[in-house]
Amino acid sequence: MRKITDKLLSLLFEFDNICNNYNFNYIVGGNLPGFINNQEISDINIISVYMLPKDILKLISLSEKGNIGNNRKIEYIGNNPNYPDFSARYVDISTTYIECQEINLYKYQGMFIELIPVRSKSNGGKKNLLYGTLEKIYECSDIRRMDISYYKMRIIIYHLFKLFRKLTGYKIDKFIFKKMCEYYELNENNNKVYFKNMFKFCVNMPLEIFSKTVYVDYLGFRIRLPEKNKKYCSKLYITKIKTLLYPKKLKNPSSILIINPHISYDSILSIFNIKDYQNECNKVRKEIYQCNISYKNRRKHYNMAWREVRKLYSENLINKNAIKMDD
Repeated sequence: MRKITDKLLSLLFEFDNICNNYNFNYIVGGNLPGFINNQEISDINIISVYMLPKDILKLISLSEKGNIGNNRKIEYIGNNPNYPDFSARYVDISTTYIECQEINLYKYQGMFIELIPVRSKSNGGKKNLLYGTLEKIYECSDIRRMDISYYKMRIIIYHLFKLFRKLTGYKIDKFIFKKMCEYYELNENNNKVYFKNMFKFCVNMPLEIFSKTVYVDYLGFRIRLPEKNKKYCSKLYITKIKTLLYPKKLKNPSSILIINPHISYDSILSIFNIKDYQNECNKVRKEIYQCNISYKNRRKHYNMAWREVRKLYSENLINKNAIKMDD
């Protein structure tokens, strides 16, 4: 397996200014050890990118003195964490394990997966990393909405995908947001806690056939792997969470974006051969009209997406030297 953590970090340094413009910071985690059918797979590169509002990242990192629960270590690269403008750019999650049965990670084609906030039932009922840490900091805080404009989020994700394109060679042929259905979980009093304002970001990505649908609790989020009869994952899911615990003392509430790609270089399949530019634009238009968007705003959203498709096409983001997937 090709080690890509250093390359990913170098690309994300380019992304730093974009994050700063929108009051975001990010953490990159890589080389997560795990076991599949009792076989260690520590050489698998599973790269995670967490984009967090800077104030929240600062509180998490400083309050934990360099550790985020369960011996998960933070390595500081760049600014000193004691300064207000510090940036934690790398996280080595050295004690996290992935418990997936009947899945061969060595055949992963490269995937992004749907992330849904859940409370962990594992580890003796302890809460997962992200929520456990946030609630420890905000245990006396009110729940407040965290919001960022639709357009700013599109800009951020677009630039991030350009970096992943450099890293993986994957080409993007769709750039659409869709509103997710309501999701809720039960709190300690068995009351429903709703996450109403969530958005799904979609692009096409290749995905290996899996033996069955599997749920994995990972860093406070539940990962849903597709069913075995789906040869390709038709969409790439990135969940934007707009309702989270947020302390009163922090200003300018923002949102948390989590991207978790599983990348393998053994066999890369590309399905992004855009043969007909106009047909591709029509696909985008169709997707937009299927979204839960008011009639008044449909044309605006369509024009934005059309420009993005034109930009992708003009930049030649088409993989013409795709390696076919092994049978």
